[in-house]
Formats: sequence, C-alpha cells, structure tokens
Amino acid sequence: GIFDILVPLIETDWVAAIFIFLAVAVVYMGFSNLILSVIVESANEVRCNDPCYQAAMKRKLRRQATKDLMELWQELNGDGSDTTMAKLKDKWVHSQSFRNHFKSMDIELAFLEHNLSLIEGVDGQITFEDFANMVIQLRHTDLGPSVSGLKHQMTTVLN
Repeated sequence: GIFDILVPLIETDWVAAIFIFLAVAVVYMGFSNLILSVIVESANEVRCNDPCYQAAMKRKLRRQATKDLMELWQELNGDGSDTTMAKLKDKWVHSQSFRNHFKSMDIELAFLEHNLSLIEGVDGQITFEDFANMVIQLRHTDLGPSVSGLKHQMTTVLN
C-alpha cells in the first residue's frame, strides 16, 4: 500500500519527509476548511430563515431606533415635552448631529418640514410619538427616483 512507498522514502530523505508532512497537512486543512464552511453556511441559512431569530433582530433594531430617536428628541427638547416646528428648524441650523441624522436618510429640511407639518397639532406642538412614527416611516421608505424628483421639486418650491 501507500506505507510501502512512503516509509522507505521518509527513511532515506528527510526533505521528502517534510514535504510529505506539509502536503498531508495542507490537504487536511483544505478539506477541514471546506467542510467547516459548508456547516457554517448551512447554519447561517437556517438562522436567517428562523422566525425567532428574525423577531429578535427586529426587536433589536426597534430598540436601537428607539434609543436613537430618544437621543435625538432629548437633544431637541431637553425636558421631554412636546416641541414646535420652530425648535426643529433651529436645531437643524445649529446642530450638526441632528442634521446628519436626517441627511443619512437623504432627508433635507424642506422634506422634514413638510412631513412634520402633516403631524403638527392644532396648537403647533409635535409630540414624541408622532415624531417617532414619522421618522420610522421615513427611515423605512425607499426613496426611488420618483420620490427623489418630488422631493427636489418640493425643495425648490419651498425655498
């Protein structure tokens, strides 16, 4: 068998022994890596299709979004009470982090004002719940070409 060939070769030449050892190690590592990658890929696929995992990820994302919104609201309105459109505009002008939060969602001031005017109360106040729902809705809206065009036109008209 194979030992009848390899053992005399190893006994005669130590360089051949090192080469055979390295070749066996590389082949073993290659097959181990291949098998492990198949197992990991299967586990990842099962995890992504698992309803419990999906629900946990949604809860985690919801908690993170709530935390981000709470920080934004606290920065906007330190006492946690309702706010006004004037305070929002002032915060947009003076706070880089406030502006960056909305710009990361491709939302400009004119678009934000328009959406906030839709939820503004009769007394001119905006509640945290309304603000949070509006931001979450905007965050999960796909701003395709038609909405981007509408946003540009609205910005042009409002300015």
